Amino acid sequence: MTKPEPHWLTPKADKPGEGEKSEGKPRRHRRSAWAVLLPIVVLLGLAALFAYAFRDRLLPGLEVEFVEAVALSSGSSNATVDKPASGASQLLFQAAGWIEPDPLPIRAVSLYSGVVREMHVLEGQSVTNGQVLATLVDDDARLVLRHTGARLAQARADEAALHAEMALVRAREITATRKYEGESARLAELTDVTRRLQALKPGTIPERDLVQAQLRERTQSSAVATAEATIGEWKAEQVRLQKQVLVQQQLVVAAKVAGEEAQLALSRTRVLAPIDGVVLRLLATPGKRLMLDMDMADSATAAILYEPGKLQARVDVPLADAGKLAVGQVVRVTCSLLPDREFTGTVTRIVGEADLQRNTLQAKVRITNPDPRLRPEMLCRGEFFGAGQGSSTASGSRESLTIFVPAEVVLNRSGKAAQVWVLSADGQHAKRREVTLGTGRPEGYPSVMEGLRPGDRVIVNPPASLKEGIRIKARKSKISMDLRTP
Repeated sequence: MTKPEPHWLTPKADKPGEGEKSEGKPRRHRRSAWAVLLPIVVLLGLAALFAYAFRDRLLPGLEVEFVEAVALSSGSSNATVDKPASGASQLLFQAAGWIEPDPLPIRAVSLYSGVVREMHVLEGQSVTNGQVLATLVDDDARLVLRHTGARLAQARADEAALHAEMALVRAREITATRKYEGESARLAELTDVTRRLQALKPGTIPERDLVQAQLRERTQSSAVATAEATIGEWKAEQVRLQKQVLVQQQLVVAAKVAGEEAQLALSRTRVLAPIDGVVLRLLATPGKRLMLDMDMADSATAAILYEPGKLQARVDVPLADAGKLAVGQVVRVTCSLLPDREFTGTVTRIVGEADLQRNTLQAKVRITNPDPRLRPEMLCRGEFFGAGQGSSTASGSRESLTIFVPAEVVLNRSGKAAQVWVLSADGQHAKRREVTLGTGRPEGYPSVMEGLRPGDRVIVNPPASLKEGIRIKARKSKISMDLRTP
């Protein structure tokens, strides 16, 4: 008989003597090479990806030194960067800032507490005054409007019923008056009969006839009094109904007001744009509940808008330069988004509190004719001129300004053409710029006619490894910028 083969999961029995040979030797569990290498490969891949993504932060930046280009009036005899000479074309200082709405952002709020059903706009979208930004769930508002309409109809029906009842009372008063007149005529007739009977000689008629005539007169007199009282009752009823009609008319007015309130609440389920502008930020999403009378400042705000034609720069001025600020001061504003554009600005106000941590004082600079591509919170830079600075200078005309830089920043000079390296607005990158040099200059400080602006940070003795786009670490050079002309 053939012996069945054991199942592959059944442990094999040790052969005789095999157990003794294996005693004292630990069993080694073989592991696949991939079980060890795969985690290592994954970790190395993640490390490489992390290093590539954050290479700019992990690798040290190229160290360079910079100075600021100095702008002097053509008639100045001497000037320094720290203490510039006064003049109509004097650049006082420059500082960084941010673009923001002027004077304030505008909030589109919901005047109805409810849940957002749909948003009709997105960030950056242009809207017009009265355009629907969001709609709220309005089922309950519609029911309230129907209920108030029914109450108004009921109040008007009650008023009409009172008017009908008053007409009936007037008719009954007329009937009572006619009856009173008839009873009065009958009383006059009976009174005349009684008087005639009393005028006869005694014994002419039986005493009984006289007594009956007198009784009929008294009875008729009571009927006349009753008819007269009935007239008074109907007149009093008319007065009561008139008062009730006045009350009902006020109830109709109240029902109308309630209907108008319900209609207003229904219309407020649509959040409308209060201005012609651009959506700066959305604070509501479908399903979010907008609530009035809450502690949170924006609990009822659906969106924040701004007018693209009304922008200002919020400039952080160092306290060392804050003393040179003045309302109405001319400012030239530049932005990294539009490096070739210069915008004219005016200081409109200086905030009332300095920033203790930054050691700065904020100034609000209204931008004249801003570009539609400018957006709030974009970084910008402001160049503040003296109080007598003309508008032509602020708009970019430098006929009365001469810009000087150290000779150490000029590269590849060929006649009047040369090149310099200029720091970016964030100070972490540099860009090569073509410049045109002038003729007259102090010793060691070439004048620049085109290609630079006052306050531009130019790199001194740029290393050969400097390239556009690489990260740099810039510090201010100790080269003196105290310029004196003989």
